[in-house]
Amino acid sequence: MVLEIAANILKLAGLGEDLEENKKKAYENIENKKAYKKFLELVERQYGNIEYLNNIPKAKYIVPVKAKKSGYVYSLDAEKIGIVSLHIGARKNKKRR
Repeated sequence: MVLEIAANILKLAGLGEDLEENKKKAYENIENKKAYKKFLELVERQYGNIEYLNNIPKAKYIVPVKAKKSGYVYSLDAEKIGIVSLHIGARKNKKRR
């Protein structure tokens, strides 16, 4: 989904008409960490705590969830996802400045 969005943003910005090529460009920038560095720059410019981002604890368990068929997610219940997240150890963010 990220690559699809990035490809269309590049097209809208006039940086490439071919969506597949744009996906490749976006993927390369994820792989070579340019995208992450830009993300950190954007967070820092908005007075975000990038040190916190560099020290986010990794999940104890990672379980792949695979779809039974291809398609798009048209809706989801963000509140239920938030409640489940709290039960498995997520916490509410506190303002950090």
